[in-house]
Amino acid sequence: MKLLPELKRLQDRFLEVPLPDAVFQVTASHLSGLRIAPRERRAANHFISRLRPGVVSPSFGRTNIPDVSLLESKVREGMAKIGLGQGTVAVLLPELCVRVFILNLDSASLSQKEKEKIIRWRIGKQMPAVPEDARFVFQEFPAGSSKRIVVAVSRGAVLQEYEGLFSRCQLAAGNLSLPSLSLINLLPEAGEDTLVVNVEEDSLSFVAIIDSKLALYRQKSFAFDQAPGKPLVQRLAGFLKEVENTMHFLEDKEKKRIRSLWFRSGLPDAGVDIASELRRLLALTVRETGELVTQGSGNGESGLLSPLFGQLA
Repeated sequence: MKLLPELKRLQDRFLEVPLPDAVFQVTASHLSGLRIAPRERRAANHFISRLRPGVVSPSFGRTNIPDVSLLESKVREGMAKIGLGQGTVAVLLPELCVRVFILNLDSASLSQKEKEKIIRWRIGKQMPAVPEDARFVFQEFPAGSSKRIVVAVSRGAVLQEYEGLFSRCQLAAGNLSLPSLSLINLLPEAGEDTLVVNVEEDSLSFVAIIDSKLALYRQKSFAFDQAPGKPLVQRLAGFLKEVENTMHFLEDKEKKRIRSLWFRSGLPDAGVDIASELRRLLALTVRETGELVTQGSGNGESGLLSPLFGQLA
């Protein structure tokens, strides 16, 4: 099985741009950055900066950056660490500030305007309260006799927060995407039907690849249990339930059983080996996305930085 070439570059669906000077990821818990050496197409330097609670509050409908000045100072500190003065950057946004939908549509006889109208109507059926400033970006992929449409919806006001943040630091945010979608670019070109799971301190997201096609994108608010002293198997209970529910849904919808799982943890201070426990508890092949990073980042940070490396794939 080979992943579709289009799928390997899914992170560019917000806006097609050349390779940026750096990649940044913003989450509720940390800010990270990766400087890119464009000629060699490799990472030149990186940083990870912990954020205190409340600096970033990811949301689709509300203000995301209540403490703009502090986050701006963190961006500038990170720029200094990786030797970046100005330029174009790709920015991986928090999962919770974007909605992603997957639609099937027979669009062969439709004009672009008709297609956009149908897509907006169908998204409106799934998302009744569509904001007036909503930005719609979509991309088509072959899916048998029809087309599979991946639609990203975000509020203009929210995107402007992130674009403005980097603009004030003399950085142009040329490509905005999501960590879970960026991880897809790291997957082997030949592989089995798989589920990619991305855990952050405030969210949980799933991306399923079945028959070389994007079959599911799912996200939800999720607080991982990090209570000290509590057995890991108990702390994983809610997370495991979400994984099992997603797999059962895929079995019912796609009539396929997922046997491979790629796991990425965005919990820099968790201090637990979640992947090892998943291997023990699930009847799946469980691997960590850090294994897909060909360039060593050192200090066991490959997994945390793997969405950023996905922008180089």
